[in-house]
Amino acid sequence: MGMFDTVHYKCPGCGRMIEEQTKAGDCRMNNYHEGSVPAEIAASEIGSKVDCGCGCTLRVHSSAPVARVKLYLVVDGPEVTESDEVEWD
Repeated sequence: MGMFDTVHYKCPGCGRMIEEQTKAGDCRMNNYHEGSVPAEIAASEIGSKVDCGCGCTLRVHSSAPVARVKLYLVVDGPEVTESDEVEWD
C-alpha cells in the first residue's frame, strides 16, 4: 500500500465524519480537516464526488479560489539567489 494524505469532511446531511484519501501533496500520511487543506490537495479535491454512508452523494467545493503560486526555474549546481530569478513583463 502506498503513501497518501487524508482529508476529513463532515457530511452536511447527517454530520458523520468522512475520510477521503488523496495522492496529491506530500503523501506523508498527513491528516487535514476540510477547513484547512494545502492548496495542492485542495486543487485535486475540488469537484470530486464523496459518498456518505447515510445515502448522501456530495461534491467538494471551495469557498475561495485555490491560490496561485509563483513558479520559477533554478539552475542545478551553484547556489542561486532570488536576484537571479527571471522577471516576466
